[in-house]
Amino acid sequence: MLNKIALSISLLLLVHTATADVAIYRDGTLTVPTGAVVNADNSIDFYRDIVFTTNADGTIALVSADVRATTNVSVDGEAGYLENSQLHIPQGAVVLADGEAQYYGNIVLTLNSNDTLSVLAAEARSAVEITDVSIQNFTGFPSNIFVNVSGNKSRACVDLEEVGFHRQTEQMGRVFTIIVAESELDASVSCAPSPTAFSITVQLPVCTCTPGDYTAVVNGTHRAFFTLVE
Repeated sequence: MLNKIALSISLLLLVHTATADVAIYRDGTLTVPTGAVVNADNSIDFYRDIVFTTNADGTIALVSADVRATTNVSVDGEAGYLENSQLHIPQGAVVLADGEAQYYGNIVLTLNSNDTLSVLAAEARSAVEITDVSIQNFTGFPSNIFVNVSGNKSRACVDLEEVGFHRQTEQMGRVFTIIVAESELDASVSCAPSPTAFSITVQLPVCTCTPGDYTAVVNGTHRAFFTLVE
């Protein structure tokens, strides 16, 4: 039916002030905001709000995807792809019910004969130490929210991965979960462990949230509380 699926997994998150490419899996659901399908005849179909669910046997099945406009859009900019029956996702995070999260890179899912997906491989990434979290909230509706995050990488020669972000629904609680991890150490580089400070500002997606009290949780341990007003 198709020879390649490119999935842009920007997933409701912004790193500093730019969209990143991190898949978020929580409560049995994998959400992918935008993606593209390259058909066998090389025509391209673009989609948004792509949702997968986990079956009882652990496989992953497509639930829904909405068609989106395709003005001057290139598949080259998409972050993930399905090729030779394998779906490759460069970065993703699993968020648990208590706000804890595990970050992964080089995620590979294999396509089963019944069109479901199974996890074939994933490389865990280490969460960084967080020392301080503060909120900048610009009043108005919808709201602009910036989260200032400070902490330490394990050593100077690793980089921060794209920041993962998940917002719970109103019914589940007014919580913004942020995941900050560091890249894998290059085996060819000699670099001794040495805590290295960093500070970043994470701009959350523009929030059309209900006015009220909210919590931002970074790496499951540091919390900052803020109030949204109209």
